[in-house]
Amino acid sequence: MNKRFLKNFVVILAMFLCMTVLCSCGGTMRINYDVTGNDSLTTSTINNINSDPTRYKNKTLKVWGKFKGTSGYYTLNENNTCCRWTFEVKMDDGVQAPKSGANVTVAGTCIVSKQNGRTSWYLLVSEIS
Repeated sequence: MNKRFLKNFVVILAMFLCMTVLCSCGGTMRINYDVTGNDSLTTSTINNINSDPTRYKNKTLKVWGKFKGTSGYYTLNENNTCCRWTFEVKMDDGVQAPKSGANVTVAGTCIVSKQNGRTSWYLLVSEIS
């Protein structure tokens, strides 16, 4: 009876793993804050994150801006002259950084850390378009 149970367990586990892999392929990220269409909303959201990053920890953000940087340190900066904002971005595994100076729309997760009593944040970019 134990062999039969073990065999059934392995079959069910294999089916579960296959379903999990197939269902996760091609999924879309659930965006908490899509600020791609409104410069004022983008500025307000970035200012809010800067003032209270822990409130936005692990939230997803989609934003449009000018990508800048090389060698692993990047920032996303506003594109228009109406507003001034900038923040750090890092590329998630498998995400290729665009050329510095490119106008991009990015989506990613707000990562918050605290070091030496100082709270900081960056956007871990999962999608670039």
